[in-house]
Amino acid sequence: MHAVGDGPAIINSSNIDESVKKSFAEKYGLNEPLYIQLLLFWKNFFIGNFGPSLSIHLGKEINEFIWPKFFRSLLIGGLAAILALILGIGIGLLMGLNKGKFLSKFSEVIISLFIAIPPFIIAIFFVVIASSSGFPIIYQQTNPITWVLPILAIAIPSSMQTAKFMKTRLFIAQETQYASLAKSKGLSPRRVIMRHLLKESLFTIATSLPSSILTSVLASILVENFFSIPGLGRLYTQAITAKDYNVVLAITSLMVVLVSISFILRDFLYKVFNPQMRRKGVK
Repeated sequence: MHAVGDGPAIINSSNIDESVKKSFAEKYGLNEPLYIQLLLFWKNFFIGNFGPSLSIHLGKEINEFIWPKFFRSLLIGGLAAILALILGIGIGLLMGLNKGKFLSKFSEVIISLFIAIPPFIIAIFFVVIASSSGFPIIYQQTNPITWVLPILAIAIPSSMQTAKFMKTRLFIAQETQYASLAKSKGLSPRRVIMRHLLKESLFTIATSLPSSILTSVLASILVENFFSIPGLGRLYTQAITAKDYNVVLAITSLMVVLVSISFILRDFLYKVFNPQMRRKGVK
């Protein structure tokens, strides 16, 4: 950010006296070397203090306005992750039950197509369609109907990833000796999947839930601007444009923390759901 400009808007303004700019820089530590500024930010960050906004809400503590936006993005992303999980498991199961058939092959093509499309492209498509049909686009916290399009835009690519993973797990499971033994006892492929193979596949999917929520939250940051959602995405864009270093660092740091938590939870859930890992832990 320092490479693309001289600092926050007040520093770059030609209408403000140089003495005022100098006083502003001294007050907020902008005259310090970059590594000192970063160290000071991290020192405050670890005690829960993001510092003041340098442009967007000049002088206002970031803690006063970032958390409502964070939880709004978390809500949209979390709902999208749950929807993606439900759709992905359903589609993956459908493909697993129809292995080698036209439905499974056709679904594979559709999945590959949607995986390749980023959420913001789907968001643009939804905005264009909704504009011509009269469906509400602008987000309103009290109107859940306005949540539908952004949640779908985030959930569709993620659900396709889950469906592909689910299908792969079921296909591999059907080739195991255990599945062959069940079939030799007279069980149909459908009953083998539903009674024996589905549980193991769902456990594997469950361990990826934290990272799925994280991915959806990150995707919501990209999608929010298209639906005027006052979350972290819009705040991030505004902060970058206004060169509000503290806000940019605060949001980036929150994302880093979320990534770390998601990996820790993933490893924890894997041990919970995998008996072999638990037995190794006991030994």
